[in-house]
Amino acid sequence: MKSPLLLAALNAVYFGVAAASAAWCVHTYGLSTPASYMAGATLCVYAFLAAASLVTLIPRRPGPAKPAASLQPHTKVLIRAAFLILPIAYFAYIASFYFVERTYRTIGGVDRYEAFSALELSLFGKEVCTPFRPYSASCNTYFTVTFADWVKHQWHAQETKNPYKLVCRFDVSKDGTIKNLKVHKSSGDKNCDRAALAALDSVAPPLPPDAPDRMLIEYTFGFSGVEDKWPVFETETITPAQDKFLFEQGDRANFHCDYPRSRKLLLQCLEERRLRFKSGAPELTEILVAVAKLYCRMGLIPESEKYFEEALTNAQFEQKQHPEAVITTLQEYANQSFECKKFDKALNLYKKYFSLAPSSADRSSQIRLAESYYGTGARYIAAKVFADVIRSDEQQGSTVDAHTLESERVSLCNQYVKSGHADAAIKLMDEYFAQYTEERDPKLKKEKFDLICALHETYRQAAPSSAKAKLYTETVFTELLRINHPLSEGGKWVRSDLASTLLKSGDKAGALALYQNLVAKYSANTTDRAYALMQQASFLFKTRDYSESERCVREVLSIRSRSYAHDDARVTNAKFALAAILTAQHREEEAAHLIDQIAIPTDPRSGNIWRLSSFYEQTGQLERALQIVDGAIRRSYKSLPQNEIAIRSNLIDRALDFSEKLHDEKRFEKYLNEQYQTEIKCSGLENRFPLVKYYLEHNQLATAEKLANLQVKYTHPKSTDIFEHEAQATAFILLAHVKDAQKRRESAKYYVERAIEAVETYGRSSEHVTAVGLLAQLRAREGDLKSAEDLLNSLYKNELTDTSQAVCGDIVSGFNTTGCYFSSGSSGQTEYTESGGSRSDSEIYGDSADKFEPTPTPVPMVSLNWNAAVSQYHEFQFLQASTLEALARIQTLESKPEAAAKSRALLFDLVEAHLGRHLASIHGINLCDMEGLARELPKSERQQKLLVRARETSKQPIEWL
Repeated sequence: MKSPLLLAALNAVYFGVAAASAAWCVHTYGLSTPASYMAGATLCVYAFLAAASLVTLIPRRPGPAKPAASLQPHTKVLIRAAFLILPIAYFAYIASFYFVERTYRTIGGVDRYEAFSALELSLFGKEVCTPFRPYSASCNTYFTVTFADWVKHQWHAQETKNPYKLVCRFDVSKDGTIKNLKVHKSSGDKNCDRAALAALDSVAPPLPPDAPDRMLIEYTFGFSGVEDKWPVFETETITPAQDKFLFEQGDRANFHCDYPRSRKLLLQCLEERRLRFKSGAPELTEILVAVAKLYCRMGLIPESEKYFEEALTNAQFEQKQHPEAVITTLQEYANQSFECKKFDKALNLYKKYFSLAPSSADRSSQIRLAESYYGTGARYIAAKVFADVIRSDEQQGSTVDAHTLESERVSLCNQYVKSGHADAAIKLMDEYFAQYTEERDPKLKKEKFDLICALHETYRQAAPSSAKAKLYTETVFTELLRINHPLSEGGKWVRSDLASTLLKSGDKAGALALYQNLVAKYSANTTDRAYALMQQASFLFKTRDYSESERCVREVLSIRSRSYAHDDARVTNAKFALAAILTAQHREEEAAHLIDQIAIPTDPRSGNIWRLSSFYEQTGQLERALQIVDGAIRRSYKSLPQNEIAIRSNLIDRALDFSEKLHDEKRFEKYLNEQYQTEIKCSGLENRFPLVKYYLEHNQLATAEKLANLQVKYTHPKSTDIFEHEAQATAFILLAHVKDAQKRRESAKYYVERAIEAVETYGRSSEHVTAVGLLAQLRAREGDLKSAEDLLNSLYKNELTDTSQAVCGDIVSGFNTTGCYFSSGSSGQTEYTESGGSRSDSEIYGDSADKFEPTPTPVPMVSLNWNAAVSQYHEFQFLQASTLEALARIQTLESKPEAAAKSRALLFDLVEAHLGRHLASIHGINLCDMEGLARELPKSERQQKLLVRARETSKQPIEWL
């Protein structure tokens, strides 16, 4: 009854019998009898059944395939599983599986999901296979579910535009160990084959209990290809509108860091314009400059210079008709050379630029010219050029704001001092000081005072022992103390800075008198006197006069205990200060007794949690410190709102630090998992790197591998954004470390190459440098020292020299930095009376007015993101040092003592000039022995200098930036 044809035949027979019965009833009983009616109804039923059976025989036209809503981008789907019967000579069974991965790309804001076609499903059917199930249900479930899911996480398909298919063959043991892995049928692409081998190059889940001890498996991988819908025009048929479209789209892609697409479009536009325009055309120069700027953003400086030279040559063909093309190209080329720290080339280009356009030269180019002189060592000429710029601004007026102009004046004075022309600096500063003293307008006097405040340190450097320098300093600090309340944050900083200045000159009594006079202004048992005493105690603590400092703090504690509750923040601050003094005097028991009186705050946002944990950490009570932090973490789950989850993340970091010092691996792992979940809630990002690092260090390789694979899946780029590709490269590097720990070197090298591939088209980055260094390390372990040395040499020369330093960020040169101190900070403040009026303590004194803090770090007057620049700069230096260290080791193994000594000398100079020895070591740079380095170098004054420096460094305390 399952066949539609048989069903139709039976229904036709029943229809014939019913028709004959109905005819006999009508003939015998007549038409209007009940028997005739029943026969007619039966006939109608059988007629309907027969017609329905015949309809099923009509061939149907296939409709369109419905979108597979369940398919998500970058998913793998098991579409066929079958077992093959092999000749008895194999003594084993082969199970064959077929996986297909389809990658979808967002086009025009619409996600395209397509179902697998029948053709794709029938690809495997072309091979000879007979369905056969010789194993139990558990064994079949293992291969179709457990093993399939494992492969889904392991396989990171090599994405190509064309579909491919390959077959791997391997043995799997009872415990899941895979052996004899090889490609049975290649895809024709070496990288695709390596991706499949790397997916299976691990320990699979163990086989079911009833499975054979050994099985020979065939696994088929398939990839359907990546759709790429970017516009591509034929060069012969391109129109001006299409040319404009290519240029605009390529320039827009460059702006959005979509470097591969930008390069594709701009190069296509360049080839088209080479055919349409003759040499010297401005359109050709325009596209050449655009391509050169693109390669510069990618970090490919030699290629960029090649296109700039071609653009300059092209523009000079028609210089008389189009002089603006030469001027623009020279300016762009000079700016790039300056950013890449090629000051000699930049200086020559700027000179040509100013000779062609002396009137149209902008102010920024003049400043860059001065900085180029400074970079080539001509500091005095640089200062003169810079002085001309400032004089022009002062005489003719400029759109530059007063703050920037003052910063440039400070820089000019500093350059005069550094170039050895202190007289010129003093003359200029005296001129500014005279302008300040003669000014009567309060607003203008305030603006000029900011400049004087910034220059006082420079004056002390230029003329440290002159009476004018002392007058200069006293004027600055007298004015600062006048416009700031004596007990406010500004007044505290000014007094601290002046005291530090007096201490440096040896006048300790004068520095102490500053605070004693401040305390004498206020009567006993007043809150103002308490704040003044705290400032004096802080100064005495810094000068290590602990007994006097303790006396001051105890008086403060006595005053505040009578005025405030025992749990008030001001009382607590005094207790913490007294505990710090007692600890410095090695009276830990008294300090601990005092700290125990402080109640543990219930609010996880309280700063006292950090102060309590820090105290117990310093006194060696790490378990107690961890208990306080852990309690705050538990309370944060109940009390912290969503927008303050970052506070919990900071607490967990603190707990991780304590757990590591206690060697408590169980709690360390627990906090790592909590940190992972907290970061997901806080930023929405999944960061498994700390977890993988932990499991890798503790030799839990299976767990580390699983998490690393998940991280690779998570960081799969969903767009052409450079940051997404850098994140994927970092994940690949992490997975390569796991494979290296598993001693699977081929897979490790494959994933390192995938990391390099992920970021190399986007320009050079720290991820690219790290991946190349790891690849060199893997090759060195295999004994291929020559290849490893070539990789590191190429890496250092092409990506880590001073000319490529701009790739790591806009590094602030010494010409733009100032040695000035903080500005007055009095903008918008009211001049306070001694009593402070009826204002609250926090309004007058600030939240940290009575904490023991070091002297504030000088704040640059130039408005730059200084911290970010320093961070990027030192990241670049760390990469340099790591590469040089690895290069020196490999050259030593190759028996090249002279090359190794040269690399170590470069490493020593780098660490000595830019990094502290301790800072270098905590970032993983294991410096070679400096005395040994000195002996390897030729005997000279340099060797003696290095030897002395090495001995001094071993005795010095920890160095910090």
